[in-house]
Parts: sequence; structure tokens; C-alpha cells
Amino acid sequence: MRGGARKGAGRKTKAEELELPALIDEVIGEDGKRAVITKLFEKAKTGSYLHTQLLMAYIYGKPQDKLDLTSAGNELKSFTLVVKPDSE
Repeated sequence: MRGGARKGAGRKTKAEELELPALIDEVIGEDGKRAVITKLFEKAKTGSYLHTQLLMAYIYGKPQDKLDLTSAGNELKSFTLVVKPDSE
């Protein structure tokens, strides 16, 4: 097993991450993007849930995850915690 820093290990820099969309634009261009989106839409029209879900996420935004901190809709009861010092 190898530990420590290694060349090429770890997360890419922000600059490297930002290069990818530009490269995709260069390679597939507007016609390629249109073709991909058209294919995605065609699959969604056939009833594919995953394709529909992806389209909806891009059109309307991904729904936020909600966390219920109210004990399944029931009101939380307040309480006071009393800590007694250890007796010697």
C-alpha cells in the first residue's frame, strides 16, 4: 500500500474542471447538442422514466430534498437537560 501524495492523485483543479464543457462544445458543437437533446426527448416520449426525470431536472431544476425535523409532523416537546456534577 502506498501513502502520501502522488502525482496525478486527488481531485482535479477548478481550471481543469472548467475545461471540460469547452472541450465538449468544441467536439460536438451545436448540432451535436441538439441531436443529444432530441434523442433524450424521444426516449422520454416513449415513457422512459429516467429520460423524463432527467429532462424535468434540466427544465425545472432538481427538487430539493426535504428533511422533516418535526418528528413525522408531530410537535417536538421541549425539555431541559440538567447535568449534575460528579460527587467525590
